[in-house]
Amino acid sequence: MKRMNKRIGKTLTMAALAVSLAGFGWKEGPGIPPETAFAASEEGLFYGIILDISESSVVLENAVRDGDVLTTDGSSTVYAIGEDCAVRRAGEEEGELGTEDLAAGDIVCIRLNYAKEAGVIELYGSDSLTVQSAKETESQEESETEQQTETVTLQGAYIADGIQESRESASFEGSGEDESAVLAVNGAFVTLKNAVIQKSGGTSSLAQSLLYGLNAAVNASGSSSLSLEGAEIASDGEGAAALFATGERSSVMISDSELQTSENDAPGVSVSRSGSAVLADTNVSTSGDGSGALCSLTEYAVLTAQGGSLKTLGSHSPLLLAEGSLTAEQVNGDAANSPILTLYSRLAGEISLSDCSFTGEGECGVLIQGFNADSETQTETESGQEGTAGNNTQAQLSVLGGTLSLNSDGPMILAQGARALVRLEEAEITGTSNTLLRAESLGDENGANTGANVTVEAARQELAGDIVCDSGSTAQLSLELGSRYEGAVDSAGQGAVSVSLSEDSTWIVTGDSYVQGFSDEDADLSNIQDQGYTIYYDALAEECQWLGGETLELSQGGVLTPAVQEQTP
Repeated sequence: MKRMNKRIGKTLTMAALAVSLAGFGWKEGPGIPPETAFAASEEGLFYGIILDISESSVVLENAVRDGDVLTTDGSSTVYAIGEDCAVRRAGEEEGELGTEDLAAGDIVCIRLNYAKEAGVIELYGSDSLTVQSAKETESQEESETEQQTETVTLQGAYIADGIQESRESASFEGSGEDESAVLAVNGAFVTLKNAVIQKSGGTSSLAQSLLYGLNAAVNASGSSSLSLEGAEIASDGEGAAALFATGERSSVMISDSELQTSENDAPGVSVSRSGSAVLADTNVSTSGDGSGALCSLTEYAVLTAQGGSLKTLGSHSPLLLAEGSLTAEQVNGDAANSPILTLYSRLAGEISLSDCSFTGEGECGVLIQGFNADSETQTETESGQEGTAGNNTQAQLSVLGGTLSLNSDGPMILAQGARALVRLEEAEITGTSNTLLRAESLGDENGANTGANVTVEAARQELAGDIVCDSGSTAQLSLELGSRYEGAVDSAGQGAVSVSLSEDSTWIVTGDSYVQGFSDEDADLSNIQDQGYTIYYDALAEECQWLGGETLELSQGGVLTPAVQEQTP
């Protein structure tokens, strides 16, 4: 597999801000922006609106062209600019422009070169294409609903209201309740270099802080953009995130910076309601409870980070928390009292990791939480979330390379009432407990339970630890491309777990196991190191029909045999 995650100086070269697991799967080919993230009108051409641009990179709001109409989808992508990149006006063959002629708000088309960098950038006139948003109607309905239910008034010591401004070595301080130190609204575009930003004072509404960035040290709202380089941001107030972006076309881009929060419910960086954030070589630390380092809080919210470090000290403070989309590459971090990662399946949260090194000492390594029977009736202000969920929503986690290390007695992966897909490839997954996955039901106050349904797909991967599943939950383990799993599966025989092996993959059995479904490309079953244990299978399951209900001897004295079926009188 070609791994094209490439770094040029301090430029982000990851191709998918709008996260798609296809970009981190085990298909051959370079890591170009996947079609599931956004579409190109022609092969190798990518349209969009510039959010930010420097000599070495450009950030685009992604769009699809259909004739003279350009439709944006609210997601963003960062492209490295090639050394020989040609900049020209659309329709011209020669490049007479330079990157200095491009600015935020310009409509462009990027053609990638062989290195998957921007090789040609074509500039379109503002009247040549009609721009519309795919989520415009939805956002208007959302806005009307919000106005009917609550009024959110954002405050700031420094307010950039619809202006373009650049400042260097400036200091900002917000000390009042609900007051941000820096607030950008109404389409403002602000660039801050070497800024020192301090925030104290608490919030009057924790729900509004989590969803709208009320009381955040720095907040980009109302289709505004903030670009920060070399910033120092510190917050010392309840509900005071260090950096926040909320609302469609609101974005923040920060590099070579230090972010710190010290009180409860004060995340490092949060995005919500279609907002987006890009971090490069930025360190984030939080001390309070309920204060995740990087948080994508709602559907359509997108956050990406490359380089830098993350640290959390409080409980319920994961390094990454996703209900929207979150991508990290070459990031290090430690969660002292919390899961390393938290995903919510209610709004199909997605996390993609590439060459990250994360450790944790919390109750589990990865917490994937779903919803109980009451979840669909929760309101936006009660939950800090937007949208509605159903039982078909699925959280997705992709880990390509890097390490996840858990130093506690908890499971590496804990799924509670959630549907989830976990893809692991060439990652070092280690834990001090003997449980790889625990899938369990999530109950509500009325006694109703929602079971978990978790699929773990491993490629070129070594895994160890038991798989535990309660009676209301299901799990699937797929081993591909020479993967190796050491553990027992559903040894209590309570749940419904399926296992599949490619011919070159191995299962080292460490205890009697129960599988509802079982498939093995090795017809001789020589890739099962049974160590004398018994594997019980469901002879009635479709995946087990090839076994013919027979008992098969394994190579080390164990057997693969039908489970005893309870007889109905």
